[in-house]
Amino acid sequence: MVAEKNFKQMADDLAKNKSGVGIGVYVAVPDVDQFHAKVVKNGVAVESPPKSQFYGIREMTLLDPDGFRFMFYTAITMESCQSCGMPLKDAKPGTMYCGYCTDAAGKLKSFEVVLEGTTTGYFMAMQKMARPEAEKAAKAHLAKMPAWAGMK
Repeated sequence: MVAEKNFKQMADDLAKNKSGVGIGVYVAVPDVDQFHAKVVKNGVAVESPPKSQFYGIREMTLLDPDGFRFMFYTAITMESCQSCGMPLKDAKPGTMYCGYCTDAAGKLKSFEVVLEGTTTGYFMAMQKMARPEAEKAAKAHLAKMPAWAGMK
């Protein structure tokens, strides 16, 4: 795995007292794909090419000679809520969750609240499931969502 290799390299560099090990800096750029093309054209080694992340950014990583890690990113428009999977039709770049999954301040609601809404609002009301089956289906559905990775 790439992550295991990176962590092994960081541990080795740390043992050698390399100065920037473990320090990562995020830098926003207008278009990360254009930035990537420019740095590659100029011969800069890229640790990881641009990749869209579930948390609302598209990022690439560069490692400087001292071990500092720079993540260049651009906020992206998500296609679906990372909590419930609902389409995000009018979302702004960087928006990760739909209005059903966030409170008035825009913060993600608790798993229990989202589970209840998914159970009653989608599986019971729209799919016409009885409560026990709807709750089981909602739990299985939410377990696949990035916001709830690891929830049981």
